[in-house]
Amino acid sequence: MMVVYKYLDDGDKQTKATDGVLPVLELLRQHRVRYVMSTEKGNIVLKHQPLRTKRIIDGIIRAIYPDFHTYVQELHDLTDGIEEEELLKPEISGRIVELTSKLRLMSQVYALGVIERPQLNDMDDFNDLYEQLTEDERDKLDMLIQELTNVCDPSIIDDTSLVIANRYGIQVIDKEMLEQITISQADYLIRQINAENEMMSNLMGEKVVK
Repeated sequence: MMVVYKYLDDGDKQTKATDGVLPVLELLRQHRVRYVMSTEKGNIVLKHQPLRTKRIIDGIIRAIYPDFHTYVQELHDLTDGIEEEELLKPEISGRIVELTSKLRLMSQVYALGVIERPQLNDMDDFNDLYEQLTEDERDKLDMLIQELTNVCDPSIIDDTSLVIANRYGIQVIDKEMLEQITISQADYLIRQINAENEMMSNLMGEKVVK
């Protein structure tokens, strides 16, 4: 597999497109991309979360942190559509800070799925690496781990090139991608399949009515 390395300097702390648009072909090449973060102790190489790895880590988190998804839901409920004046209430802002801190610690398990080099076999290896970093480097690594383990926003994906490829029979999805598929790639493709299925169901429904 051909791997593309992207080097993250101090001015390039984000792995997502800066203009808010992600071309679909770039998304479909995501499994080949590696991000190189420089630190005082050497380079850390990261990748987008593979789907198969996420499923394994999800199981580990459920076993180690049984309250993880409860905290995620509570934080979502507290912050979804909240008014600014509500955030100023100490009991709400304090709970949000507490939940964010807990989830940040628990979510570090996902680092095992996105850090490729140095090789991490368990959380002890990650903690050893983390301890060697400066505070700024830790903040940057935390941000990268969060971004690489989250599904990208489907609204920013420009699928023009895929529509054209499908129209003219150009294959853009291959076996390699399916074997290495990332969580964002899987999410996008499943959404496409569901949309096509819904469209076909609607068409069949119209034919039945007629």
